Amino acid sequence: MLCTTCLTKTLPHHPLQSKEHILETLREGILSSSDICDIHKNISDARDILKAYDKEIRQLERTLAVIRSMAGDLKERIKETFFLLSPVRRLPNEILGEIFKFSMSSGSVFSCTKQPSPSFLTVCLRWRTIALSTPSVWQSITLDYSGITRTHSHQNIAALDHHLSKLSKSSLLDVNINQCGPLESRCIEILNAHVNSIAEQSSRWVSLSLRMDLESVTAQNEWLSVIENFPNLRSLCISGSVPFSTTSAILKRSPTLTDLTVTSFSNEAANGVQCS
Repeated sequence: MLCTTCLTKTLPHHPLQSKEHILETLREGILSSSDICDIHKNISDARDILKAYDKEIRQLERTLAVIRSMAGDLKERIKETFFLLSPVRRLPNEILGEIFKFSMSSGSVFSCTKQPSPSFLTVCLRWRTIALSTPSVWQSITLDYSGITRTHSHQNIAALDHHLSKLSKSSLLDVNINQCGPLESRCIEILNAHVNSIAEQSSRWVSLSLRMDLESVTAQNEWLSVIENFPNLRSLCISGSVPFSTTSAILKRSPTLTDLTVTSFSNEAANGVQCS
């Protein structure tokens, strides 16, 4: 890199006189033929020198662009290096796993519309590795079909199977099933596939939350009746129009149940209550 003094030494000096000298010459009157020739030569030489200046300017601009790019890269590297000092980077893997778990308030949601992946999976390789290797992060599953009428491809069917076998592995599951409102035929097909997949893992259910309307009860009664028992179910929450017979059937097959919440009764349950 050249300083200003060194740079001026490498460039030729133009032969033109100062502004004051030019004005003084103009006031003196008519120029001689030799003066005119000298002026023409000086102008020609100055134009050649100007081309050299322009060439040097272009070279310096290219150099400036390179230095600016290097400065921008260095700023990013400083920022990225500073991130290494962040307190969250020093958290043990087990604590990070718990944070990931609590950041998913609804658990992993499956429906007939594709759901985005949790944002912590895209932060860095370490976070992704910890999340994907911690089954408790994925133990809460929600089947959300609350009146959605949009359709989507069947990719989520395979996603749930992968979730149950590869992510949550053998850990106990918190299951939430929310089905309210009419669904299109393709959504019903996806829902049935999701329900069948989750029903196959009923021995792993530790909590079950059911919220259904009258239109959904009949279909869900069928797959609930197929399940022989719920050996690890400890918490059951019923809301919506789930019939009392369904609740009763679940209770009979849940030997370890300790927590039961019923937020509303269907007409069937209300009619079956005897007043004394």
